[in-house]
Amino acid sequence: MTEYLQVTAQQKLYTEKSLLESQLGLLSVIKHLDAYKSLRNDEITLKITLKAKIDELKEKIKIFEKLLPKTKYKDKFAEERRITHEAKILKLPEIHETIKAKKKEEFDIEKELDEIQRKLSRLR
Repeated sequence: MTEYLQVTAQQKLYTEKSLLESQLGLLSVIKHLDAYKSLRNDEITLKITLKAKIDELKEKIKIFEKLLPKTKYKDKFAEERRITHEAKILKLPEIHETIKAKKKEEFDIEKELDEIQRKLSRLR
């Protein structure tokens, strides 16, 4: 047994319109997804290229450093400046405080050395 529903012209028009809008929405999503995939592939390609260039630059820097003359002078405060700079960049107060404490210790050691030298000079 088959039953028929009577659909008015207005209902038919609304249903067709709704179906077409749904199809339009799905096609738009597919279009945006394809664009995203394309952009993502471009990004990955650029990242790989950038990594290769960075590696190449690192190698050139190593070669350049080997060609530079070596000095006997060793900057005893270079490591401290590097750590201080990194601490400021990262805003790590603990590291900064540790460095200040080390400086104070070094100052105290220098002060003690000077005092011992004065005592020695008095004894002579």
